[in-house]
Amino acid sequence: MIDLAEVVPLLERGPAVLRALYRDLPQPWLHASVGEEWSAHTVLVHLVTTEQRAWVHRIAHLLENPGGSIPGVNPGGPDPSREVDEMLDEFERLRADNLSRLSDLDLRTVEGTHPTLGDVTTDNIVAAWAIHDLNHQAQAMAAIAGRYRKTVGPFIPNLGILGSPG
Repeated sequence: MIDLAEVVPLLERGPAVLRALYRDLPQPWLHASVGEEWSAHTVLVHLVTTEQRAWVHRIAHLLENPGGSIPGVNPGGPDPSREVDEMLDEFERLRADNLSRLSDLDLRTVEGTHPTLGDVTTDNIVAAWAIHDLNHQAQAMAAIAGRYRKTVGPFIPNLGILGSPG
């Protein structure tokens, strides 16, 4: 079974990492995107949405319905026109609530089915939750860095975050 003592400290830091990165950044940095798809701002919208609807909710559902199918995450979430600080506050509050709920669960390894990925366990979901944070933190940083991709000129090969081996 997954060791929550290892995973929870990582999950606790997620909102603080984004708050430190996003605090007082001018809007152009927050809205720069990687491949016209993800920006630091859309990453935050996505993280709030998944915090509202995915991780701990799926774990609790599987514990209550062993062998069942976990619910999908419906599109939607916070209004993307909301202020970044407001969404950061919401992310922080939701994460604290979800970690409290996680600690209240009788967590054990239970199998179930993900709507698109197939067989999953509660351990898979907890681990994916933590790595999902890291993935999107890196994605937000890459989007921010990408804004200066052309400006760094000949330094691109030394800057791995811009997609170079650096």
